This record gives sequence, C-alpha cells and structure tokens, in this order.
Amino acid sequence: QEVKRCGFKYFIVGAFNNQTRVEDLFLADLIDKGEDLRNAVSFSETWESIVDGVPLYEPVPVGLLKCKRFKINHVLFEIDLVNYKVDYEKFTMDRVCALVKRRIDWVRENLSSDSLIFFNLRDFSDTMTLQPQRMWKIVNFLSTLPKKEKIAGLAYEDVGKYEKDLLGGWTRAVRNE
Repeated sequence: QEVKRCGFKYFIVGAFNNQTRVEDLFLADLIDKGEDLRNAVSFSETWESIVDGVPLYEPVPVGLLKCKRFKINHVLFEIDLVNYKVDYEKFTMDRVCALVKRRIDWVRENLSSDSLIFFNLRDFSDTMTLQPQRMWKIVNFLSTLPKKEKIAGLAYEDVGKYEKDLLGGWTRAVRNE
C-alpha cells in the first residue's frame, strides 16, 4: 500500500534464490489478495552455476523461474565481470554476451515480450579499474541490440571504495557508449 501512496509506478519485490524467503511468502500473500503485480520487478542472477570456471547456460536461474511462477514480468539481472570464480580466459566476453542474450530471450519468451529488463553491474568499479575492456564489451553489446530486443537500462553498485569524481567519469563514459 505504501508504494501506491508514494506514486511509484514500478517496484522491486524481491531477490529470489533457491530457498523460501520472505519475498516468496510476501508475493504468495499479495497474489492471494489479488494484488496487481504488472509493474513488479525482481532481481535474478544472470548465472548461478559455475563449473571449472565457466558459468553454465543451464539451469535457468532460480530467480527467473520464480518470476515465472509469481508472474513477475520485469527483471533486474545481477552480473559480475571480475568474479574470482569465473575463468574469463575460458568464459570470454563473447560467451558472456551470448549468455546475456540467452537470458534476455528467455525473459521475452517466458515472462513477457514487453518485459523491462535491467542489468546491475554488481562489480562495476572493480571492473573499470581491473578489466575495463570487459565493461566496454558488455555495454557496447547491450547498447547495440536491435530495437525490439533493447533492455530498459543499466545500474551499478559501488561500495564507497572509489572517489565520486572517478565514478562520475566512468558513468559518463558508459552512458556515452
């Protein structure tokens, strides 16, 4: 009710994983009460399983499966580009982009062709410092998708490790990509 009173059109309802968490119970309750969830957004991992340093295409992340179960059409994918568990020599940025495209297609086919899709660049600052070419590759890939396949936007996190002027410069550079 508070979300409605604030006038927000879109609202985040959860970050699903393989356990039953409060958002699972909360959404079941909202559905039982007939709540309109057309503008709800949920987090999902882009990949969950990593074997020998390579994220797997299958299984589909639990977050997406729960979005389908709860009829949540809008997704904010979490993605890391300097994850210590991933061997980026084997799982190249071309393969990262292929997996990202596969997730976008899955959302459009299984949730809604009109889904709003976002990507949260969870390790943005470290990627810009350590492997900026990876950031350019994923941002260029996402920004050049055909119009009907475009995502709604990008987000990033910073834990206060870097100066705000540096973050501002990086943000401008990414926006200009």
